[in-house]
Amino acid sequence: MRQPQVTRRPIRRRKAPPTPSAAGPTDEVRDLRAGIAALRDELERSRAMESERIQKAAAAAQAEIVSLRETVSALRDEMDGHVQRGGEERDRRESGWQGRLTEAQNTIVALRERLEELHGTPRA
Repeated sequence: MRQPQVTRRPIRRRKAPPTPSAAGPTDEVRDLRAGIAALRDELERSRAMESERIQKAAAAAQAEIVSLRETVSALRDEMDGHVQRGGEERDRRESGWQGRLTEAQNTIVALRERLEELHGTPRA
């Protein structure tokens, strides 16, 4: 297969821009310095705004942490109250149940004694 022939063009060299007059470089330097100063000022303002934004975000996060801790504490107190009331209720019911059981056992003993008195013989 035949390859196409590429023609090369000569490289054109660009001409250097004309050198400014004697007053030109001073103006250019002054403009560059003014531009640098403006960029520095803008960078400083940007840093200050970023710092302020970070401080506000940190303060908001700290306030949220405090709020969440208060919520956790309130929920913990509420849960402790429920556990305590549940324990007291359990103790009250257990006490009532034990009292009824003791009363029933005493009744059984009294009825046995009464039966033994009536029949005269102890039952085994």
